[in-house]
Amino acid sequence: MSVRQRVLRSAPLVAFALSVVFLGLSLGGYNPADSPGWGADPLNEPPANPCGPVGAFFAHILFISLGWSSWLLVLGLAVINVLLIGRRSVPDRLGPAIGFVLTLIVSAGFIHRLAPGLTPSPTVGSGGYLGATVAIFLEAYFHLTG
Repeated sequence: MSVRQRVLRSAPLVAFALSVVFLGLSLGGYNPADSPGWGADPLNEPPANPCGPVGAFFAHILFISLGWSSWLLVLGLAVINVLLIGRRSVPDRLGPAIGFVLTLIVSAGFIHRLAPGLTPSPTVGSGGYLGATVAIFLEAYFHLTG
């Protein structure tokens, strides 16, 4: 196989790896006062995020939806990238995908419930909207059952 064919074959994996690194840098530079957010007044202009306005947007969306569990999403994407680079085949993809989504949901709820004061966090709480929803659901469930 020629060098050109190898480069063309591995280009999507390199692009995916760079996307995961970009997402990690965006989350690392999250500031609730950056442009798409509503965590402070006045908003930072330009955004303080090291990845600029695009990174601030992605960090805002992930922190609002998953809170601090968004780091687990980045870790999962990095693991997927390592499996793809190593050309490891996973025979059952649906089971682990469902398990990972459930882990994200539960971790968002736990972070929201057990560590509400983590900073920086969105205004809804450290678990994001998903964590707040799970925490409210569990609180109502345990209130009704005893």
